[in-house]
Formats: sequence, C-alpha cells, structure tokens
Amino acid sequence: MSLFILLVMAITLAPALPVYAQPTGPILNQDSTGPGDTWTAPSIIGLDWTSSAWTAKLPKYPELTGRQYGTLVSASEPAAPPPTAPTDVIAPSDINAPSQAPQNPGTLNVYGAFTTVLSNDGNNGADSGLVGIAWGDAHIYRCSDNAYLGGGLTNGYGSTVGQFSINVENPGASGFYVGIFPDTSAASVRTGSGGWDSYGTYVPSTCFYPNLEATSYGIGSWYMYAGSGGVYRGAWMIYESIVQDARNWGAWNLFANRLNPYGTVFGYLVIRFPYETWAHYHAGGEIHLPTMNDARSPDVIQHEYAHFAMYSTYGTWFNTYCPSPHYINGVSHVNCAYSEGWASWIPYATHRDKTYTYANNFNVDEENLNWDTGGWSDGPAVEGRVTAALIDFSDSENDGWDITGNWLLNIWWIFKYRAAPAVVVNYHDFMVKFKAQYAYKTPLVLTNWYNTIYYTDL
Repeated sequence: MSLFILLVMAITLAPALPVYAQPTGPILNQDSTGPGDTWTAPSIIGLDWTSSAWTAKLPKYPELTGRQYGTLVSASEPAAPPPTAPTDVIAPSDINAPSQAPQNPGTLNVYGAFTTVLSNDGNNGADSGLVGIAWGDAHIYRCSDNAYLGGGLTNGYGSTVGQFSINVENPGASGFYVGIFPDTSAASVRTGSGGWDSYGTYVPSTCFYPNLEATSYGIGSWYMYAGSGGVYRGAWMIYESIVQDARNWGAWNLFANRLNPYGTVFGYLVIRFPYETWAHYHAGGEIHLPTMNDARSPDVIQHEYAHFAMYSTYGTWFNTYCPSPHYINGVSHVNCAYSEGWASWIPYATHRDKTYTYANNFNVDEENLNWDTGGWSDGPAVEGRVTAALIDFSDSENDGWDITGNWLLNIWWIFKYRAAPAVVVNYHDFMVKFKAQYAYKTPLVLTNWYNTIYYTDL
C-alpha cells in the first residue's frame, strides 16, 4: 500500500483534532542589510506585465516640478492641538529637517490636521472617504525668506490621527506657511526623477500672519488635492500603505510595532511613482510602481515592501529562479514560490486580507483553495499555495484539515531568526526550521496537505 493511500486513510480515520495555540520561541538578535538584484511582483492568470500589450495600456502622467502651493484645500475649522504621542509606539523620524534655531520667548504653537483618501482595497480601485494622514512629515516655513522654522509628524493613531502640533518661533508679520511630505525615515514616495520633496504640498497660496502676542495658531484641517491623473493622492495612498494609515494597516508599522516582542525597524525605502511599466522591488531600497491602480492596491504595495523586508532581514540574496512571467496559480520554482508566496502573505499580516487585489482590479481568493480548485496547479512550487498555507497557519479559522491558528508571530520569529539564506531558500527549508523549533508534526502536515503541499520528511 502506498504512502499516499496510508496518509489518506489516516486522515479519514483520525478523530477531530484541536486548534493548536500559538507557541513561543526564544528571542535572538539578527538584522542586517546587503546588496542584491531585483525581485519581481507576481503575475496573474492571462496577464504578463512584461508584454508590449500591457505597456501600451499604461496611462501617461505629466511630472510636475517646483513647489505646489495652494494645492491643499481647507476642509474644516481648526481642531484642538492633539495630545502627545504614546511613548510605547515607535514612529519614523523626519530625516530632512534643517537645523532649527533656538526658540525665543515668542514661541508659537501651530496646530491643525491633514487628511486624504485611501484605497478601500476592493475591486475597481474605489477610494475611501477623507481620513487623517498618519505620520505625515509636516514642515513650517517663514514666508519672508522661506526659512525652516520647525516640523514634526502628524499623529498616527486613534481619534487624533492626522493632527499635528508644532512649536516654532512666532514669525509675526513675516508670516508662515506649512508643507507636508510623504517622506520619513521609513519611506519616501517620489516622482520618477524627483527628490524627497517632489510630492510636497503647501498651504495656503497666501501666508498665515499670527499676532506677535499669540501663543497658538490653528490652521484648520486640509485635504490632499488629486493632481494630474490623481497622482498626489496616489502618492499618499502608497506612503500610508507602506508606513501606517488610519486603519492601522501600515507594513512598516507591522514590523516595527505589531510584531513585538520580535519587532524590527526597517530602514529607508524610496518608492518611485508613477515609474516604469510594472510593479517591482529593486534591492538596495527602491520600489517602482507604474499606475494609479498600483497605488490603489495595498496588496501590491505591501507585497513589494515584503520583498524589501526579506532582503533586509536576510542581509543578502538567494537565487529565486523566477521565470518571466510567473503566475500566482502556476508552477514556477520552489525558491520563487517561497519568496513570492511569503511576500503575498504580508498583506494578510497587516490587514487580514485573504483576497489579493492586483493593479488591474483582478481579485484572487487565497482562502478558498483546495485540491479541486480549477485552474490551479498544486504543490510548493506554486506561490499562491505557499501564501494560502501561511495564511492558514496565521488565521483563527478551521478549513477542512487546516487545524492550526494564530501562528503569525511564530512565522515571523522563524523567518527573522532562523531563515538565513544559506539554509532557507524555499518553503520546505522554512517548514524544516519551523518543525525543529516547535515540533508540531501533525498540524504542519495537515495544514500543508490542505493547501496541496506534502513533505514526507515532516
């Protein structure tokens, strides 16, 4: 009798098994960066992002130059100054602020709020309503000579998300204006050829003139204008999906704060948008996104950020052997399926998303897959199967023979502390390390089996 038949019989006759709770692992220290090549985004059924047909469909966006004054629109009366940010939350920092002169007794507290739309992560690229911009980098300048007076981040949490409160020297009759930038130590969204401030926007078209005796000045709440083809709002969608947004979906924030006690603060990443013809990550710290539909898909954006996180954690590169094109539902290579499948798992980790939404509004259900799913290849060389297995290890639902749950921290622990490129370059390697740490043979076999992945040595 074959091993396959024995396994099927064992599964058929086995009693119902409990959901295995999350185990724990020791805390070690390992985090570095290094050089490498380009990792590509996944393709989908019938779509090749390298084809001339795809390129011909891309919209053309004119690139604006110079400061975009008067491009933020007043939305409401000033809000009260926000409270101080909690000390237990790690936030990115302003890395482009000029040195600030000592404040004299004529200090002015400038406060207000910035809002924008986000992607609702649904089909057809629909946008949300206005929400506060989380961890936007606000700068205050004197009107008379454009001197930098001070700056700080907008709040990134709770009911005061998007609000800021910054103390500066009171400029009086010299006036001041305020700019906001999708640029911090976590990430910088830029035009194809622009610098850190290429998506900077400023209010108002005329300056604010506080009374010299004033100690506070509220500028109100302002929302981001669309720009040509919507690219300014797109830039903020990208920044917020990567760093943090009002829904607590940010990828940088996931690794820095939500994966504690094993959190990792990843370094500076540049996103060029709109740029080139297909979404991908370049080793060394750049993501290129070509269209507004890319900006409207947190899944695409966070998939690419996950490649950055993998590259930064590994500290080097490994051969993925990804063909071009490669498909989420088709066989590529076990190394490719691991790197791409793991990257597509990160959107689930940030916002529990089990439907991958592509830039062309094509949705892939990563939850309801099994051996009989039409149009899908089986096994560990299929990136979508790896993603689905990692989701089943992480979620709290039981699906057939998927009996595991709530292992998100465990997956990250193994990846961070055990997935060195010399020993883990595919999903089998990863599972071997997982079993060695937690010794959970039965749930590993059954959940992987449910996702058409079977290893005889686990």
